[in-house]
Amino acid sequence: MLILGIETSGGTGSVALCEDHDVRAEYFFPEGPRHSRNIMIGVDSVLTEAGTDKHDVDAVAVSQGPGSFTGLRVGVMCAKTLAYALRWQAVGVCSLEVKAQNVDPAATDAPKYVCPVLDARRSCVYTMTLRNDGGQWCDTTGVILGRPEEVAQDIPRGAVIFGSGVEKYPKIFKVETFTNGSEDLQQGYAREVARLGLSALQSGGEVSPLELQPKYYRPTAAEEKFGRVT
Repeated sequence: MLILGIETSGGTGSVALCEDHDVRAEYFFPEGPRHSRNIMIGVDSVLTEAGTDKHDVDAVAVSQGPGSFTGLRVGVMCAKTLAYALRWQAVGVCSLEVKAQNVDPAATDAPKYVCPVLDARRSCVYTMTLRNDGGQWCDTTGVILGRPEEVAQDIPRGAVIFGSGVEKYPKIFKVETFTNGSEDLQQGYAREVARLGLSALQSGGEVSPLELQPKYYRPTAAEEKFGRVT
């Protein structure tokens, strides 16, 4: 299966074309909040590099959130438009699960648990706990949004943690309690979006392009101000 992966949940976006689990081509955006300017350039670039026509692609997978509200909207809108126009299969994947793939679960020194922790602003963080199950990461909690001190209490001791939330609240996410991963683990990659999307499709996770939506997991500041939750 040829599957296009789109990752725009963070500061540096990317697009990747995979054939099953093998990467055919990858394109990285310049860092900054202008994913809308780069995303179609990236799509065209990976198709050209792979020598593939857009009509040969079978599916698109997109990072749905949590993450940058604007970035998520850009990525999901691109994915749903391509899927609808070209009749590709479509699937969304969790941005935190994408980041977790940066820790190799099959390594000899792989940890039992990994927990990306993302700054959600307004004194909150997002996280999820993934358990190493036979050389692959399995979500055990779903996405959690909460105060950092409350979230830290539920993370398994000794788990590898990393992300902007860990950097923002170092006194809460202490090295004495957890194993702090390196800074380079924070970036999500479109190739992992495509691989997770492939697994989801094989498990029946396909959605209608029109139903594909960003998952913010919290209302925007404006919605909170005016008492609206979406």
